[in-house]
Amino acid sequence: MVEGINEYQGALWVISHDLDLLSRIDINKAYKLSEQTLQMTTYLPSEPKQYYQELLI
Repeated sequence: MVEGINEYQGALWVISHDLDLLSRIDINKAYKLSEQTLQMTTYLPSEPKQYYQELLI
């Protein structure tokens, strides 16, 4: 599945709590839902410590 996602040339929304999956696919933008608003995160799942810390804010 990871290989297929990484080879896909279009846009995809991937919604997952699986940090291993998220860090293995070529994500260039990540968003969090906070107070019913979609907000872009500063960090990507490839930086797990910072990514999780930002999700908790």
